[in-house]
Amino acid sequence: MRMASKVSALAVIVLSGCATIPNAEIREPKNKVTEVPAAKAGGFDCVADTIQYAIGKQATAELGGRLLTESGSTMLRWIPPDTAITMDYRVERINISYDYKMLITHLSCG
Repeated sequence: MRMASKVSALAVIVLSGCATIPNAEIREPKNKVTEVPAAKAGGFDCVADTIQYAIGKQATAELGGRLLTESGSTMLRWIPPDTAITMDYRVERINISYDYKMLITHLSCG
């Protein structure tokens, strides 16, 4: 009898780790990738040469959308300071790096 109660208590503890928490705050990742339909972005491979004017400007959603369209990309990846990123190369993706002051420091395709 005593062993059964210990097993039951252990099962409750183990299974409580699988429970969901109502009203839990869901946070989006810092390194967020935004996909845009090809028809809206032009459907071309990324061309970063045309958008280098944005270096030093404030990183905003509006500017990101404009850079996405002007570069011909269909994906945008914001890269915060001191963040590790994957090294996979995507011809349709524009990478926008920014610093702690939210100023764009680097623009590249891939």
